[in-house]
Amino acid sequence: MADRSSLQPSTLELLRKRVKTAPDGPGVYRWLNKDGTILYVGKAKNLRKRLASYVAPAKGNVGPWKQSFLLQIADFDVTVTNTELEALILETNLIKELKPKYNVLMKDDKNYVYIRISKDTFPRIDVVRKIFHDGAKYFGPKTTAEEARQVLTMLRKIYPFRTCKMEIEVVTRGTGEAGGTGDSDDEPRRDDLPRRLNDNQNENPPLETQGPESIIVKDPGVQYEKPETATSVEGGNT
Repeated sequence: MADRSSLQPSTLELLRKRVKTAPDGPGVYRWLNKDGTILYVGKAKNLRKRLASYVAPAKGNVGPWKQSFLLQIADFDVTVTNTELEALILETNLIKELKPKYNVLMKDDKNYVYIRISKDTFPRIDVVRKIFHDGAKYFGPKTTAEEARQVLTMLRKIYPFRTCKMEIEVVTRGTGEAGGTGDSDDEPRRDDLPRRLNDNQNENPPLETQGPESIIVKDPGVQYEKPETATSVEGGNT
């Protein structure tokens, strides 16, 4: 197996000289072959250092993937960004659009993630990879799904919020009928939950105890009977 110093010595030497003049900030780089075809797209916190790592003399042998890659590269270009996050977004979009030969790790259609708050009466909060025009609120993008989920897990210990996909109905006491929305003037709106959690406003008692309602959580795979009508006893509890 050939070592890196024996691969295209004249081309690599020219690339090493060019790399020394590359920007030292965050951005996206593209390696090209002699025909101008993009072989690989990557991001870097420091473009100059990252590019230099490809063409620097190796101490040991070059693996088959890198050997094939170095035999084909002839040029590169860069796009400077303001932040690493901008570089991540640009890199992901370019890989999905161009599908470079050597970007095998990004060809599984993974993407950066968002935190989504649904528009349900009782909002659900979860991590998603795509934005849909469904009326939900999206926050992001975030760099990794693992970090986003860790943050949500920590927050849920402080401010419990809904993460399940079960059907939830609000049943008005005295009628046994579902369909209450909690939108009356003297009752907090259910879609205010994310805002109230964010503002750390805990003065009100839990939602399930407010107003003349009860809450039913339904598993979609189970049949439920209609709840019996609740009657109130004057001067006592329902």
